[in-house]
Amino acid sequence: MASFNSWNGVKAHGNEFLLRDMLKRNLGFTGLVVGDWNGHAQVDGCSPVQCDQAVEAGVDIMMLSKRDWKGYLQNTTSSAKKGSITAEKIDDSVTRILTVKALYGAMTTPALRAAGIKERAPPSQRPGAGHLSVLEAAEHRETAREAVQKSLVMLKNGVKGATGKPIPLSTTGKYLVAGRCADNIGLQNGGWTKDWQGSANYPNHLFGSKSESIYEGIKKATERGGSATLHQIREGEIPDLNSYDGVIFCTGESPYSEYLGDRHWPASME
Repeated sequence: MASFNSWNGVKAHGNEFLLRDMLKRNLGFTGLVVGDWNGHAQVDGCSPVQCDQAVEAGVDIMMLSKRDWKGYLQNTTSSAKKGSITAEKIDDSVTRILTVKALYGAMTTPALRAAGIKERAPPSQRPGAGHLSVLEAAEHRETAREAVQKSLVMLKNGVKGATGKPIPLSTTGKYLVAGRCADNIGLQNGGWTKDWQGSANYPNHLFGSKSESIYEGIKKATERGGSATLHQIREGEIPDLNSYDGVIFCTGESPYSEYLGDRHWPASME
């Protein structure tokens, strides 16, 4: 995929040196190059509905928005007829696309069948299709829990608490849970969770009954003999911490999928 990045000041979607010269010719890449969502529009002189430069640079498939594809099709067809887009480039892209489809089994011909390449069944006819029971299956949730447990990094656990050390927490302890991430399931998820850039502003109930926030999880774990109190931090308000065995402060950055984490001062890393 040609990304939204720039290399030496040239947008990747319009960078012929990277896509055609280096990737396809020098490195011998025989697959296809797909654009990112309307990424071609960032190339100098281009718009969402026309970008001959990206086609000539080596992008084989454009990712277009639903409002732009008709205009893009008309303009690109016109450019091909006028010669602004060369027949050589069109032939190369078509060859790459059909080759990938054939090798994947998405199409078939007598020659492909003779070579032993069988056409694959559509997704709706493959094993497991329609078996919704695998969604949120108990074994999948347990695997996710194991992944979290094994990927957490303990920075320090040296201050004595109710159990000798802060972690593991006692199920009979009394805890204050605070921070903007304490009771926000959306903040616990990454980008593309329910929405493109994540779902930090979605209410918890939209994530279903099987999802729980950090606070809800601690509350459930301490409901037999302990307690968990959610504290919404307000300026100038300081809770009485002496009445708790521990404070669990939950913080973190907001989720995003792209560009919100970019450096805003593009410059050489040197």
